[in-house]
Amino acid sequence: LVAEGLLVRQQGRGTFREVPKLVHELNNITSWTEQMNALGYSPRTVAREVAEIAPPRKIVTLLELPPGEKVIQIRRTRLANDEPITLMVNYLPGSLVPGILDADNKLESLYEFLKVQYQLLPAEAVDTVETRAASETESEKLQIEPWSPVLVVTRVARLEDGRPLEVCVAVSRGDRYEYRVWLHNRAPAAGI
Repeated sequence: LVAEGLLVRQQGRGTFREVPKLVHELNNITSWTEQMNALGYSPRTVAREVAEIAPPRKIVTLLELPPGEKVIQIRRTRLANDEPITLMVNYLPGSLVPGILDADNKLESLYEFLKVQYQLLPAEAVDTVETRAASETESEKLQIEPWSPVLVVTRVARLEDGRPLEVCVAVSRGDRYEYRVWLHNRAPAAGI
């Protein structure tokens, strides 16, 4: 069973059932909700917080904001089949989403909400994936051991005209989440 990947041995702890990882395909722009549905999981959001804030300098830069512009910050704990998997923070330019503070209970799938309410669709996005140890707060919210590995994905999504639509920072459990990228057709080297 260990050789087949169904069980995993941990020195000094014992043998445990291996839980399959959630695989996020990085080939198309999809929402977290869409990805979980495609994998057969029931996505849910808890601990949702929506606020208008003065953004940190990094967010100002990534969203290409003029000085003094506020952003909408959406903090969510994302669950798959009632298991906490991802802590997500989205930043949206406040000028693009007037009135969004009144709709915080409708923000299960942000991309679907933005499409329906504001006719805003991401046309392109860049995801940057990093690993690090979970903070104590993240460990508690994700129900993992302190300092467990997490995947941190920072997405900058843009509209068709090139304007930044959002920055999303998603911290996901390293033991339950993986990212997959499909690569095609190696380009020939110049001069060969």
